[in-house]
Amino acid sequence: MKPWYDRLDMENVTPSNVTHEERQQILEAIAKRRKPQVPDFGVRTKQVVSNEEYQRRMIVEMKRDAADAEVQRKARIQTYIKQWRKAVGERFGSATTDNPIILDKIQRIKAGTGGHRTSLVLAGDLGIGKTWSAYAYLNEMIKQGLYNPAEIVHDTEASVLGRIASGGFKRDELFEKLCDPMHKVFFIDDVGQAHYYDEARRQSVWFELINHIYANDLILVMTTNKKFKVNTQGRFSEQNSLMNWMGDAAFDRMRNIVGNDGLIVPGSVNQRPQVFKDRDDKTDTSSSK
Repeated sequence: MKPWYDRLDMENVTPSNVTHEERQQILEAIAKRRKPQVPDFGVRTKQVVSNEEYQRRMIVEMKRDAADAEVQRKARIQTYIKQWRKAVGERFGSATTDNPIILDKIQRIKAGTGGHRTSLVLAGDLGIGKTWSAYAYLNEMIKQGLYNPAEIVHDTEASVLGRIASGGFKRDELFEKLCDPMHKVFFIDDVGQAHYYDEARRQSVWFELINHIYANDLILVMTTNKKFKVNTQGRFSEQNSLMNWMGDAAFDRMRNIVGNDGLIVPGSVNQRPQVFKDRDDKTDTSSSK
């Protein structure tokens, strides 16, 4: 009689025509096929270390992980700086500041103790450096790795809010896009310079934006040429053209967000003629080489 493994393809193998020996061979083959194949690594011995040695090894690994994380963090920041300068442009992308109020707010963000007291309003006449100082604040956020470019909204009031106020049936969609959860910092430049024909719409959008920032503990950075006075404590006065522009409710909430130390008037001298002169001199020097 042929072995069982030769007869399988030719005959019906049943318990009646399989010998006892062949049955054992079949069962052993099945058991062998089902048994997991575990590689033999030899004899293992359990290593026992003291608590002190265990802690020492953990500290070494943690330091190694921290060093790797720091390298990755610095590389990530360099990528963010390049992306930010490309989005902002070289002029404002290189802005720096030594203003103690701005530097203090950077430290508050780093320490996580700022809350709403990291918002800024830069006010005053044309050309005194409001936008420059605002971008210097944002640049420092990027350099310190506090925020990445995707988390910062930066544009003029006319572009950001004007588009929403005149958006018609797309208004809600545009506002929802502006207030995407990824946006943590809102820089609105040249507040009061846009031309709106509908005051109610303008003030409505301003209130919704300010309320969103207030409710979610976000950061507002704003520049304006609107005139207003401050009281002896350095706070905004009750009646002023900025309040009339934004609306009472939006202005009052904005004033609470900014606080006593969030209002900056960079100076009283128009810096633009010197900026243009420096730019022309730099261009002349480059072309002469």
